[in-house]
Amino acid sequence: MKVPEEAAPADNAVRDQNPQAPDSGGEGEALPSGAARAEALDAAALTVVEDMWPLNGAQVGSLTPTLVAHATNGTAPYTYLFSLCASPDGEESASDPSTWCSQGNLPISSGYLPAGVNTWKVPAGKLKWGTTYAWQVTVGAVTSAYRVLVTRRGSPPWERSLPPGARTARSFIR
Repeated sequence: MKVPEEAAPADNAVRDQNPQAPDSGGEGEALPSGAARAEALDAAALTVVEDMWPLNGAQVGSLTPTLVAHATNGTAPYTYLFSLCASPDGEESASDPSTWCSQGNLPISSGYLPAGVNTWKVPAGKLKWGTTYAWQVTVGAVTSAYRVLVTRRGSPPWERSLPPGARTARSFIR
């Protein structure tokens, strides 16, 4: 069906009256340079912590676990700061993990790591077995929500393959 010319949109007429007016912004057309620049600056300013490991509630079989975070959208390279605090009860707690550092527990902190380094191995002697810890990461001016991890002694992989009744490799060898 052919549309009469007088019923067609008057985009050109509007543009003819105001040559400074931007294009209509139809699909495939670029944004005006000012809007595109503003959107790019907004995206660059909003650093987002995308991922953290270990997962929330994870049981770690080490007193020196490695904490990992991944951020996007800000101005790279990012600087990361990891911190963790023990549950005031030591064990898993129903209290809000964000309050654990303020209840007399001093945080264990990585300090700001060199730009681009997004992993931190908790130093030996800082954590205790059977304790619940809340941890978070700060990337630039953005701080993540807390995650919880629990230090649990696990049996080494070779011990799991022993026959039933053998408590250690030594008892199996005898």
